[in-house]
Amino acid sequence: MQKYTLDNGITVFSQKESHVNSINIGVFIQSGSAFENEENNGVSHFIEHLIFKTGNNQKNYSEILSELGVKYGGFTAKEYTCYYFRFTSFNFKTIIDTLIEIFRSFKYINEEQFSIEKNIIRSELQMYRNNFKEINQSRSIELSFPNQSLALEIVGTDKSFVNEHTISAHHFQINPAYHLK
Repeated sequence: MQKYTLDNGITVFSQKESHVNSINIGVFIQSGSAFENEENNGVSHFIEHLIFKTGNNQKNYSEILSELGVKYGGFTAKEYTCYYFRFTSFNFKTIIDTLIEIFRSFKYINEEQFSIEKNIIRSELQMYRNNFKEINQSRSIELSFPNQSLALEIVGTDKSFVNEHTISAHHFQINPAYHLK
């Protein structure tokens, strides 16, 4: 495994496997509920949902990545958000350029997709409220870290449900990928 630090401060780990013709990339961004407050709680998770859906010139990156054969996804934790990608080396340059564009152009939010994702997250929120394990885990964390951002829910709450302004302000405040050169 090799470690590189780019000029913009982003750390990259790589490992060459000569017997495999695929590439796996994980982008970890210091963005999670631990860096939020009661007003913007859930914004990191919301950005994770939106990042592949909107972009410059209203491109749908989800469709573009699928057309290029990229398997991808993301998840949000308390202290980071991860975006992961797996693809063959066939279209390497095109795929890397697309990934860079995704993280650079996030400021262009498609209102229709915003509304769709908002409803999806509301459904997730309801699902967590009906899951005994999730309720117990959330309550345990809340009791362990009272009055701290670590106690906040990753998906947010009905009270903190984000809007476009909250997303833009949060994303550009903490997202190092915005500063890619």
